[in-house]
Amino acid sequence: MSISPPQLTANDQQITQKPEKVVVHLSHFTDDLHRCFMAFKMANLMQQHGAEVTVFPDLEGVRLAERRQLLDMTWGPESPPLAKHYEEFTEAGCKVIL
Repeated sequence: MSISPPQLTANDQQITQKPEKVVVHLSHFTDDLHRCFMAFKMANLMQQHGAEVTVFPDLEGVRLAERRQLLDMTWGPESPPLAKHYEEFTEAGCKVIL
């Protein structure tokens, strides 16, 4: 007995080729570094797996966009700084909307 995989139609192939669109809600910044780091770690992971990711900051999260704000903080003893996570995110073509 032989089982062959189902044949995909042109419509099925178009659906499977479209990347998922994901919005990550960032409502914390220096008031809760764990949440801020996790938002960018998850956004980067989803982008690496093919999703189109947008970060939507509000409340404390909008402070991320202030030019004078340093992103040199870390979360954990061997963690790269937030600047590294943010840089990876933006260099991959992902967006932050305000």
